[in-house]
Formats: sequence, C-alpha cells, structure tokens
Amino acid sequence: MAPIPSQSAALTKQFQTLLVTALSQSTPSTAESEAQLKAGHDKIQGDGELKRMCLDSAFRQTLTQHVINPASEPDLSQCQKLVDLAIVAARLDLCAPTVPIVVLSDVFDLLTLEHCHALFGCVEDNVKIWREARFFPVIKNNLLRICNDMLRRLSRTQNTAFCGRILVFLAKFFPFSDRSGLNVISEFNLDNVTVFSESSEEFDARREDSVVIEEDGKNLNIDYALYRKFWQLQDFFRNPIQCYEKLKWKTFSTYANDVLSTFQSFKLDAVSGKRKHENAIDKVDEQYFAKYLTNQNLLQLQLSDSNFRRYILIQFLILFQYLQSTVKFKSDTDVLSDEQTRWVQNSTSRIYTLMRETPPEGHAFAKSIQHILNRGKQWNAWKNEGCKSFREDTTKENGQSNGGLKRPHRKRQLGREICQATAAKRFIMGNKNLTDLWNLYPDNLDACAASERDFLPGLEEYFEEALEQLKPENQVEEDYKKVNDGSWGWRALRLLAKKSPHFFTHGNNPIARLPDYLQQMLGKMGGSQSNGAPSTANLKDNPNAVAPNPLTKRADEVDPPNDSKGVTGDDDDENNGTGGKVGPDLCTETMLEKLAVKVGKYWKKMAPKLGVADEAVAKIGQEDGEDKDRCLKLFKQWIEIEAEGATVDEMIYILEGLKMKPLAEGILFTKAE
Repeated sequence: MAPIPSQSAALTKQFQTLLVTALSQSTPSTAESEAQLKAGHDKIQGDGELKRMCLDSAFRQTLTQHVINPASEPDLSQCQKLVDLAIVAARLDLCAPTVPIVVLSDVFDLLTLEHCHALFGCVEDNVKIWREARFFPVIKNNLLRICNDMLRRLSRTQNTAFCGRILVFLAKFFPFSDRSGLNVISEFNLDNVTVFSESSEEFDARREDSVVIEEDGKNLNIDYALYRKFWQLQDFFRNPIQCYEKLKWKTFSTYANDVLSTFQSFKLDAVSGKRKHENAIDKVDEQYFAKYLTNQNLLQLQLSDSNFRRYILIQFLILFQYLQSTVKFKSDTDVLSDEQTRWVQNSTSRIYTLMRETPPEGHAFAKSIQHILNRGKQWNAWKNEGCKSFREDTTKENGQSNGGLKRPHRKRQLGREICQATAAKRFIMGNKNLTDLWNLYPDNLDACAASERDFLPGLEEYFEEALEQLKPENQVEEDYKKVNDGSWGWRALRLLAKKSPHFFTHGNNPIARLPDYLQQMLGKMGGSQSNGAPSTANLKDNPNAVAPNPLTKRADEVDPPNDSKGVTGDDDDENNGTGGKVGPDLCTETMLEKLAVKVGKYWKKMAPKLGVADEAVAKIGQEDGEDKDRCLKLFKQWIEIEAEGATVDEMIYILEGLKMKPLAEGILFTKAE
C-alpha cells in the first residue's frame, strides 16, 4: 500500500526539525551524534520503511531550506555538519547509504566554484569512509559523477591546483584495478599541442629585445633552425606513434641528435647549478606552469636551467621506452627496425650520461629516473595482462587454502587448447555440444557428400511404380498414371537431371507435353532392363558395377524413324548435332588423354565450365609439368565431381560452349559423312 501524502509530509517535517536542532548545537562527537539521532528517530512514530524514505527527503529539504539560503552567504561549516549527520544516519541504517553523497551533490550544484574549492576538503577528509563496504558499492558512481561535473566547470589553466586535487582524490578513492581511472587502450592526449613561432621572420622580429644573461652563463648562438628543431620535438613526445613512420622517424632522429649535441656542447657547471637549486628552495611562492614557455627570447635561459634540461631528457627516455615496449593495443606494424633499435639504445646511454653531468646530484637523479622507468615497465606489463586486481586471496589468509574450502579449478588457457585442437585436426566452437557436433565432419564439403545425407532415391526405386503402370496387362487408366501427376513429373525431371544429364541433350524436335516425354523415357528404361542391362538395384550387391545410362544404346539396337511432330528424345544422333559417337557413352581415360593434348593450353579457361573449385585449380597450376598434364588432372577432377554425369555428350556440350568443339573431332565424335 502506498503511503498517504499527508502522513509522509508530517514525518518529513518532524525529521527536518530533528536535523535543524542537531545542526544548531555545538559540534558534538560521533558517539553523541549517533545517540541523538537514534533517540530522535525512535520518538517519531511510523512505519520503518516510511520513516527511512522521509528521513532521506528531510536531509535534502533541510539543505535547501535552512542551510543554504540564496539571500545570504552560505555557511560551509553547516554544510559539512549536515554531511556528517547523513554519514552517521547511514551507518545506523536509518537512511539509505547514498544520502551523504546525494547531499554533497546538491551542495556542489548550489555553491560557486570558490565555495566548492573550500568545501572539497570535506570530500577528501572522508575518503576512508567512502571506501567502506557499506558505502563504496552504492556511491562510487555518484561520487565519480560529482568529480567529473566539477572538472567540467573548472578551467584547467586558471584552476589547475583544484583540478589536480580532484584527480588525486579519485586516485585515492578508486582501487588501482578499477577501469574508470585507467588509460586501458593507451591513448595519448593529442590536444596537448605546443605552439611556437612558425616562421623565421617572426622569430627575428621578436628577438629585438635583448636577453639578460647571468655573469657565469655562456652566450649561445640560438638561431631559428635550432629553435624550431627543439620545439618540434614536442609533437613527437605528444604522439609517439609518428616515430614508426619512416619519414617522421628520420625527422625525429635528426632533430634529437641536434638537440642532444647542443646539450653536450653547453654543459652546466656544478657551482651555477647548485646556486640555482638553493635559490629555487628559497622561493616559497614560486609559480609553476604546466606548459612550456616557447618565446624565442627565453630559449637560451631555458637551456641554461638544469631543471628544464632534465624535463626534456626525461621526455626522451619515456618516448624511447614506449617505442621499445610491448603494448597490448599497439598495431602489428608499430615495431622498430634493428637499426632504429640500435639508435635508441645509443641515445639512451647518451641521455643518462648527460643526466649524470647535470648538477646538482646528477648521479642520484639519473638512478632515481632509471628506477621509476623500470616501475613503468611493470605497470605496462600489468595492463597487458588485463589489469588484474591487487587484492590478496582471503582464503590463504584464513588458512583455508589447503583445507576447508575447495580451491577453484584453474581454467586451461585458450591458446593452449586451440594449439592442441589444431594438432588433432579439431575445431573449438566455444560450447561442448557445438564442438562435438561440428567435429563429426570438420570439412563442410565432406559433410554434404556423406552417404547418410544422400536423400535422393535411385532411378529404379522412383520409377518402379510408373513402369508397372505402363505395362498393358496391368490395365491402368490414363488418368491414374504417375506420368500425368505434375508434382511427380517435376521430381522425375530433377532426378533424371541428377542421375543422367544425357536426358537433356539438345535435339531438333521440341517437347510438346511432359507426360509424353516421361512415358517415352520410361519405355527406354524398361527396354534396357528387359535387354539384360544391369539395373541400379544391382549396384547394392556389386559396388564396382557401372550403372548404365538408360538412354545409352547397344550396338545392335536401332530405333525406327520418328515421324511424330510431338515429343521426341535424342534418339537420332544425326539430329543432336554431335555426329556419330565412338566408344562408350562415359568418357574414358584414353579419350581424355588425347583430348588433353589438343586443348591443354586452354585448361584454365575450361576449369570454371568443368565445375572445378578455384583452390584445386590453383593447386594444379603450382605443380610441375606441361599444360597437357595439367589439363588431364583437371579432367580427372571433373570425373570425380560428375561421376555418372561425366559423359561424352556432356564434354562435347562444354567444348561447344567454349567454341572448341572442332578440337575434339576424331576423339569424342566423327564428322558425319
């Protein structure tokens, strides 16, 4: 049942009074706040869940109606005290754990940036509370949203310190393995562009102002070429992927050599470096700039500064380490050549030498940088492994690793499983049932050609009933014969096309009616069986027997002349355009050998017409031998594919389509005289 609105409003009003009273008192201890809230909550009568909802609402209304008044300056201490009360109430389970963060979100939305900067300490001081098991799972997204909203409101150039505080807090709040704080795919900040003078005229115009050099400094000859090369390197530091391009790499290596040579020729002495270091310590209020100043009048002073020189050298080392590291999201082509790798190694040694020579405490500084970069390699390896959690296994701490709780089964590595399956000529489909089903026939073509998938009936089996109906002694009426059934006739044509393409060789006489044509074909089939030719049924007992083509005529069989204007087959060899046939109906190896000699040079042209796959054609082309040998292998592939359909007439039909029929004269047919 939904609560009555008047009842909810009354309870919310009572809780508001309780919170205002608690805020008006001097800052109590946590125990006193808990006792006061608990006692006040118990005095208010109502359903437990309803009281919880009303208290959640009371915190937000107290903030907007009593703590932050638009007409007056906001009291930040009262805001912080209200957040503390919300934390106490959440720990006592009097309100939802998200209430403290909701209150904070409302506070930051209502305050100006100046007040937000002062109040953010409340968020930083309670970082341990936010990471408690009660709060962290439910508030982490809300707290991240608050920080991101603040960063959008702030200017990174004018509010740099505040932005840094927010980022440091997020680093403390979220664990290392949390993906919200990781650059998982190793992206670069391409918006960090260093702007400098792009033309020599502009460079010369701005050099009119003299540069004051210290007494112990050296006056370097800074020309536009050195100035441009020096600051152009920042573009490579910004986007290291450019270094994998040949032209970009040549530019980078040339500029880097010139800059490092300038550093070597202009070395800093220990006295000036020590004095600058001491002066920097004395300047407590010294300003820090996140971006380099690229004015040409400052470059000589920058090169004379030990800290600035160290910044540039460290950038070189970071870039070199990235170019040589294995990064998960790098492209396969992003690899240095052997010559480039040697140049990077030599330049790295050169940079460490310059670091050791740069005062103060150059040796200690170089050692520290080397240690930090080695730690960077470890972090990179951790990211490549998927950013595994750093939490230790609690079962080991509780002594349950060997007994009590069963250790989880360690999954086998997918790469190893795939290698083993490949060696066994098996396929892994990601599911046991699918894997077993697929590996019954790993080759799809073999699966389609399997005997259990051959659902076509034999010629004798399908036409048996129709043949019986044609016999006069059975006295079957014309309307009830199978040949007059349209669906049966369509299937009969499909079966005849599959079993014997000879049925469909071209003739001069047209087909008038399908039943008449089928009746004529059945008459021939019945005649071939009555003359003693082996039937298709005998193939079951003798697999080596050759099934006859029902239209293949015996040598002593002569058809009477057909004067009918209706349905005719291809009885007259004179009318089928192929001439008189020599030899058996099926193509023999002797025929194909002779034909290969004639058409051998056209074997690639014949391959698509013969229905041979492109892979088989490519394999034949790679083998040694003459064209006639390749053509003969192509014919053998055709015989394997067509089987009973590899007839002389079929080959003549193919050659006729390719306009090569005359080449088969005397082999497959003789010219009619």
